Amino acid sequence: SRRASRVLVGEILQKAGGVPDELRDLIVEGAEGNPFYVEELVKMLIEDGVIVAGEDHWSVELERLAEVRVPPTLTGILQARLDSLPPEEKTVLQRASVVGRLFWGAAVAELASDKAEAAQADNLLNDARNRELIFRRERSAFEATDEYIFRHALLRDVTYETVLLKLRRVYHAQVARWLEGIAGERISEYLSLIARHYELAGETKKAAGFLRRLGDESLQVSAFRDAVRAFERALALLPGADHDQVQGASTALPDADLAERAMLLVSLGNSYNRVGDYLAAIQHLEQGLALARQANRPQAEIAALNRLAQVASEQGTYDTAQRYLDEVLVLARGQDDLACAASALAMLSTIAWKWGDLEQAEKCCHESMAIYRELDDRHKVTLMHNILGILNTLQENYDQAEHYYEEGLAMAREGDDRQVAADLLSNLGYLHHHSTGNLEKAKRHYEESLLISREIGHRSGATSTLINLGQLLILLGEHRVAWKQLREALIETVAIGAVPLTLDALVGVVQLRIEAEQYGPAAELSGLVLGHPSLQIDSGQVAELALDRLREVLPTEQLDVAMDRGKLLELDTVVAELAAMDAPDLLSLRK
Repeated sequence: SRRASRVLVGEILQKAGGVPDELRDLIVEGAEGNPFYVEELVKMLIEDGVIVAGEDHWSVELERLAEVRVPPTLTGILQARLDSLPPEEKTVLQRASVVGRLFWGAAVAELASDKAEAAQADNLLNDARNRELIFRRERSAFEATDEYIFRHALLRDVTYETVLLKLRRVYHAQVARWLEGIAGERISEYLSLIARHYELAGETKKAAGFLRRLGDESLQVSAFRDAVRAFERALALLPGADHDQVQGASTALPDADLAERAMLLVSLGNSYNRVGDYLAAIQHLEQGLALARQANRPQAEIAALNRLAQVASEQGTYDTAQRYLDEVLVLARGQDDLACAASALAMLSTIAWKWGDLEQAEKCCHESMAIYRELDDRHKVTLMHNILGILNTLQENYDQAEHYYEEGLAMAREGDDRQVAADLLSNLGYLHHHSTGNLEKAKRHYEESLLISREIGHRSGATSTLINLGQLLILLGEHRVAWKQLREALIETVAIGAVPLTLDALVGVVQLRIEAEQYGPAAELSGLVLGHPSLQIDSGQVAELALDRLREVLPTEQLDVAMDRGKLLELDTVVAELAAMDAPDLLSLRK
């Protein structure tokens, strides 16, 4: 308010004794309620000699006030303060603004035109600190250089706009290279920033390369939506960005550029699959496949076919998945690529088991394992033990299944392959949970798997195990603890953007509500889950089992009405409401 603004002026100028009305009115009228404007205008008036700041007493030179042109906007005030700086101080701030609102002294020195200028950078930054244009932070992200921040984002933006366009590109490229050099083993933390600087430098291919690395690393840590954003940004920077539609792909692009776009489209399609957007996944994978064939790049073609097979399998269209994998095998054998052939056989094994042909599944798995043994790929041999454990579980050969899991687990631990160890422990838990009935043993395996997954940042694995553990705890009658695990899983699935896992967790909530005799809400959730396009076939089978229990306790008409209501619910809204429930008492759970 005007009154508060007048008080603020009085506080700032308290050493001046009585503030002349002309000065107070000038500041208050110009500020229009913006306290930052008040501060910056006072500083400008100090620098212009209207306000003389002594150590103990300030004075006001009113005769000079009439000579000062006061900019009407905060941007104008900041520009005026910047223009009043000594040239060398303004230059160092301009270079700092290219680095960003947050910047480092060594990066600014890197942009100097010669060694003498570089040596002066720290002193000039200290002068800017004394003017309160920038602040030095207590800690720096990098050793041996101070870290600074512009006092206000707008000040950084105003400063940046004064940098000549031809210099900006040069500076951004230098900053990108400086970050590459200083980040070292922590470069993954700065991939996005480095890419942004290369993009602003006009070096779009380099920028796209760093964004691709960012997308790959995001997938590794289950940050699926981050991966989507990174790959989309990378694609927008590559040549041919206006030709994403397969039919309009530019034939003028070199094969290398087409192949690069193909691989990015495949990675983007894979990311969309992980967030449960199957239509977008298929669209991008098919575009990637078309470009790979156009560029005659078998490896890119194989990658696209593999991912298309994965999507088809998760949607339950196993004949389509097998067709894609048959193509992969032909290509792999034509390239004499044993590792690729083994991978295709492993996926064919999975397809065969989901299709119900367990004999063919086991044949493909053993053939794949034999190739991996020939290649001395212990990691993949361990993975084959996992698949053989699953196949034997399905055939009710529980002792043999446990043998494969335990043998694979020993290999994983010997090779310090902790992610595979976590997956094997989760599957051992699942074996005892759903097949042998040894629930306490299942619980121990789940808990160890969860511990390892959390330690290594295997977020999707940890979330999947949380869901399994929650469902197990329901069977053990530990409803309150089960709700805690399922609620945590729901929150995490949203964080990583994995809609299929969200639906899997909701199946657990359906089971929990059935145990709590909350049949109506359970039926509504069933309608939401079973009607959602991102539901995977395996989760759908568990959801159908829960639905069978509801059919036993609810009249058909009542069940159908509740499920129809559920189909109209918004997934995000339902998950947010469940996540907000701090205690299982909200579900009226019995101990």
